[in-house]
Amino acid sequence: MRREELYVAGGAGLVGLILYWIAQRKLRMKRLIQDIPTSKAAGVCIGLSEVKGTAHSDAPLTSYLAETAVVHYSWLVQEHWRRIETYTDSKGRTQTRIVTGWTTVASGGEQIDFDLQDDSGRVRVEPAGADIEGTNIFSRTVSMGHPLYYGKGPSGGVPYSTYQRSFSETAVVNGAQLYVLGSARLREDVAAPVLTQVTTDDPYLISVRSEEQIVRGKTWGTVLCHLFGCVLAMVAGAMLDSTPVDTWMPQASTSFNSMQREAGFQDFIAANWRGLVLGGLVYFALVFAGWMWLVHNGLVRLRNRLQSAWSLVDVQLKRRHDLIPNLVTTVKTAATHEKDLHTLIAEARTAAGDARHGGDNLGEIRAHGSGLVKRLVAVREAYPDLRTNENFARLMDNLIDTEDRIALATQFSNECLTNLRNRMETFPDLLVVKLARFAPEKRGWYTAPSAAHAVPRVALSKAVPAPEPEPADPSV
Repeated sequence: MRREELYVAGGAGLVGLILYWIAQRKLRMKRLIQDIPTSKAAGVCIGLSEVKGTAHSDAPLTSYLAETAVVHYSWLVQEHWRRIETYTDSKGRTQTRIVTGWTTVASGGEQIDFDLQDDSGRVRVEPAGADIEGTNIFSRTVSMGHPLYYGKGPSGGVPYSTYQRSFSETAVVNGAQLYVLGSARLREDVAAPVLTQVTTDDPYLISVRSEEQIVRGKTWGTVLCHLFGCVLAMVAGAMLDSTPVDTWMPQASTSFNSMQREAGFQDFIAANWRGLVLGGLVYFALVFAGWMWLVHNGLVRLRNRLQSAWSLVDVQLKRRHDLIPNLVTTVKTAATHEKDLHTLIAEARTAAGDARHGGDNLGEIRAHGSGLVKRLVAVREAYPDLRTNENFARLMDNLIDTEDRIALATQFSNECLTNLRNRMETFPDLLVVKLARFAPEKRGWYTAPSAAHAVPRVALSKAVPAPEPEPADPSV
């Protein structure tokens, strides 16, 4: 084997392994996107989440080139150049050629935290560290003399410039439909989740493309990478084959790079078919092993995510069981004190009327009136914001919010279970389940037990406040 053949085999094998690694990453991302159920903004739980909605910011940025309201933008200015190069060809002759290209002369960008909004509410998104796929909102090529040339570009230039500049800008426009896949954690300012980058290997993607478009792109990327990787593996195998080059290319010179091509591609295959087949089989074995590894790890993640989703439902049910009775008690107490307050006001009005008309028991009436005033002041100081209507409205809001939380958590857990069962019961993942003896998930779709998870009764009939008293006589 010549040294040149060894170099070709090593280079082809290395590039093939790089393509294999890229394909595995794309396949893992594709399966991850397919396995994670879409969460509502109001139902995002801690951990890896997938959310779809529109970008919203009350104070959006203004993009540099298009001057559009955005939450993220990046821009680029490139300048075209052309020069004449002198080189020596393979025969030792001096030649000239024209070389052209584009050089980046300026770039920049900015981004801010924003909210992702859907029909259930909003969730905060911190885009720092995310892989952001924006929309191309500006693209223009101009010559010197155009206002854009120096207006948005630098004052300097590049050597051998043709005085043409290309301006381009991509952005996430405020109000654009987004797909976000990232990890959620608790915000530091309020008890609410925020999608952000964490210190794990979980992906963080913000894209203007739909989930279907992203999955389709990952699928084609995986296929193409594996296809070219397999071809390179076969080339490496053929180069490592023990068949000498001179046996299938008699007119070849001693230099591998200067071999003549009269022998043709068919002769190459006929002489090195064992190496080609061996290289293809090795690459196929790597693909199969990598696929089994991804499938098994994906099933484990699905099972763990399902357990977490069930736990989230339990947390929400426990929250309802503990919160609602306490809220009802609070509303009852507030309504009772407000009723007492109205009673005291009526008594005070009566006492004031008696005091105005006088009588033998005037001292007793005044003493009683002073006591009522003191009691009114005490109730007012103890409960300065007695507004029964607001209390009842707040109770109803909490009841609705609690039930929505439970419904979203239950839906998420059931979708996690559906995804896990679909993976385990369909081909080809079923092969890995059988080979690895992956235990099936016996627990069915979530049904709440009775006992602590029972819906609390909200009975407020005994605490309905008394009607508002008639307005007092202004003369009192």
